[in-house]
Amino acid sequence: MRRQQAVHEYAVRLRSAAAAMAAGCAFVLTSVAPVQGTPPQEDGWFPALVNTEIMVLENGLALGGYDPVAYFEQGEAQLGDEEISLEWRGATWVFASAAHRELFRVAPEDYAPQYGGWCAYGASGHGEEGYGAQSRPSDSWSIIDGKLYLNWNPDVVEWFRADEDQLIRAADRQWPDLSEGIRSGDPVHWQTVPRKYRESERRLPPA
Repeated sequence: MRRQQAVHEYAVRLRSAAAAMAAGCAFVLTSVAPVQGTPPQEDGWFPALVNTEIMVLENGLALGGYDPVAYFEQGEAQLGDEEISLEWRGATWVFASAAHRELFRVAPEDYAPQYGGWCAYGASGHGEEGYGAQSRPSDSWSIIDGKLYLNWNPDVVEWFRADEDQLIRAADRQWPDLSEGIRSGDPVHWQTVPRKYRESERRLPPA
């Protein structure tokens, strides 16, 4: 319940920021730019798709198919080639080149995102208990002290960077228990509810 409460407060902050922007107000949230975009809803809580702490999306790939090495070597998010893959920690990782795959094979901990690729801000709990939340590898990432962090969206990247030292310490402290919970089937917060859960909801009888 504490995780749901944390996300409830998080959603309220996003909605408040959006409302202030619409009204033309000068709204400042933790000393960063006003939030834009659609805030996460309080529903969307379902287990991970695969029995691993790694964020695997509906295409069956870690990080939804983004090459973890490319963030370091190319300085950008880059989709991998499914023909160039390997298995690590119960997930299939794909790479843009064989050279990237070899770098990852030799030292996966150097390239894999922190917290399994789930949202780093969520893992920290931002003052509450940490929780798993889907990240957006395409445009919501940062490298801090040689480590890759993914987040919910670009605005949340800014929130995370604004207090990165404290939030990283909080997420590091909570990740062992959080990762165990994810592997055990604890719900995570999905931005886009996976099809299997949408279909199961449609099959439920009316209340």
